[in-house]
Amino acid sequence: MRALAETARWAAAWRERESLRADRLFHDPWASLLAGAEGRRMLELADAANSRQQSVGAHLAVRTRFCDDRAVAAQQVVSVAAGMDARAFRMDWHPGVRSFEFDQAEVMELKLKLLNQQVPRCCWEPFAADVREDWTGPLGNTGFQHAAPTVWILEGILQYLSETEVHTLLARITACSAPGSMLCADLPSASFFRSPWTRPAMEACAVRGVGWQFASDDPEMLVERHGWKAEVRQLGEEGANYGRWTDRVFDRKLTEIPRFFLVCAARPSNL
Repeated sequence: MRALAETARWAAAWRERESLRADRLFHDPWASLLAGAEGRRMLELADAANSRQQSVGAHLAVRTRFCDDRAVAAQQVVSVAAGMDARAFRMDWHPGVRSFEFDQAEVMELKLKLLNQQVPRCCWEPFAADVREDWTGPLGNTGFQHAAPTVWILEGILQYLSETEVHTLLARITACSAPGSMLCADLPSASFFRSPWTRPAMEACAVRGVGWQFASDDPEMLVERHGWKAEVRQLGEEGANYGRWTDRVFDRKLTEIPRFFLVCAARPSNL
């Protein structure tokens, strides 16, 4: 999973770039530290190789803001495969909020080293765990409260898992979720695997060792089978735009058009 660790630094470089914009959707003063020279080098290579980098940047900015807006009022937050995001440090949390996050050991060890002298704005509980394995025990050992409503954040991870791994992950999240919990995620449509427009990018990801495995044209059904009630927006629709997404948004009935979905799902309180 080393390639995913490198991708985490690339994403941090994107957050650094977003933070420098006059119309930024969020501000991450720690992004530069977490990206490092390696993350910025990867971003420059991506700029040179992909003529649609502006759309990629808009996607990451909107996705981050979408999750921020839903996490900010949480009692406790769990960032799954958190990468190099500094949400625990950069957001204005309510008093008493606990922010749990985990990622593979290589990522978390580097992140803890880089943030060693920094002070989070909440009670921050990081730990190392592989999203594909059972992370529920380590989460409980950090003081996670199963009875408290939780906001779960899954940014840029589901596409890298197999279908079985996605369902196992969602089942584990559900088992840890009290009524009133919320799940925020993004995932691509299945057409990403079929479209000639996205084939070069998909092949490039595979060569780098970060090939995509999972996508869905029905994210509502995906989470509802695990007991969640979903609201889904295409990237660029109202509520998933923030004035940044400029590409055309196509009707979902046109299933051959590649698109990203932003998912906000609630765990009903009448269980």
